Amino acid sequence: MYGSSIAEALKKFPFPYAGSVAVNIGDFMFLVGGNAVPAGSLTDLSDLGVNQAAYAPLFLGTAAEQKGLTAAAGTVLVDFDSRSPRPCTSTTFVVGDMVGFAASTGTVPSPTNLVKVTDPNLAIGRVAVGGTSLTLVDVVFSARTRLALPGLKVIGGQHTTAAASDTVATGLTKVLSVVVSLESDPGDDPITVSGQIGDQAGSPVAGSILIKTWKDTGGTDPTPQAASTFTKKVNWIAYGY
Repeated sequence: MYGSSIAEALKKFPFPYAGSVAVNIGDFMFLVGGNAVPAGSLTDLSDLGVNQAAYAPLFLGTAAEQKGLTAAAGTVLVDFDSRSPRPCTSTTFVVGDMVGFAASTGTVPSPTNLVKVTDPNLAIGRVAVGGTSLTLVDVVFSARTRLALPGLKVIGGQHTTAAASDTVATGLTKVLSVVVSLESDPGDDPITVSGQIGDQAGSPVAGSILIKTWKDTGGTDPTPQAASTFTKKVNWIAYGY
């Protein structure tokens, strides 16, 4: 119940987000001006084909978290690789057919709907399950822009715990995301581990992470408390600059 999948976490990355832009989970996301932008907020170039040609090469994946119109600037989590059923223009599809984003109003790119394309330069995904006259198609999406952030680094290591919350220097200048997992077998103390990037401005200092271990309170109470047994090994992976 306390575990997490590192493999799943590695598919997601927090990209810069400008703030005050609505993002829904599953929205098609694109790298524009250094920020992750949902398709519905892209500048409309007044022609669907022109929009597809301009933005498909900048496709990052699908949004893995929601942002409201009043959300502050920061980061937004994007899933590089995902699969989901999406609305589409009624079409017969076979497995492997390419799809691009459709238009929502006029030629404005839709953040959720798809249309079949034949040019790979316009595609953001491929059909996983074919069928006749489909208006909902199962699609696998894969980022076209995996190395979109110049200077991005991935660093990992192993930490031996000394307290319930340890500050660990990663060697990065700024951490954007961290994934942690117990190497030592879990028990009641500790039973799980969590990682935090904090605010990178003092708690912890930029380039560091917090590794926290937690124990089971015992009995029927599942609420974890700060661990009191240490010298446990924790593996960590950090993204940043």
